[in-house]
Amino acid sequence: MLLKLVPDMLKKTIYDIDFPGLIQRGIKGIVFDLDNTVAPYAVPDPTPQVALFFDRLAGMGLKVGIVSNNRRSRVERFCRTLNVLTFPDAQKPRRKGLRYAASVMGLKNREIAVVGDQLFTDVLAANRAGMLSVLVEPIEKKESLFFKLKRALEKPIINYYNRQERDGR
Repeated sequence: MLLKLVPDMLKKTIYDIDFPGLIQRGIKGIVFDLDNTVAPYAVPDPTPQVALFFDRLAGMGLKVGIVSNNRRSRVERFCRTLNVLTFPDAQKPRRKGLRYAASVMGLKNREIAVVGDQLFTDVLAANRAGMLSVLVEPIEKKESLFFKLKRALEKPIINYYNRQERDGR
């Protein structure tokens, strides 16, 4: 079970991911968590940088979506000007939302990368679904006590990942 929490990749931000490299690995679709992965919680609309980023991914031929545990109104408002599929109320770490995204995208699970900022939701759901998991650092460091506790529990797993990378996994 603990290995299901270990990401396949660890990057600082979404902008640090080697998307051409993912395509070479057979990835055809990317789904992102929204809050604290693509944008801070309190930002209702995408920045021009985010819009350009998603356009660039589509230009590479990738199918792109947002799979979020947040409510439909939040996800749809943020994504209304972006050319991305939306999957709100995903209930991660359950696989249901990711499986639904794969079916809508017309892709096999192994052809999708999931990018998120939390081990216990995004990474666990991706690994359980047989998708490539990419953990990024949360955009905002200021979080509730609940999230601070979760981040503390994530540290040993991230340290394990870093040791595996250093030792040539």
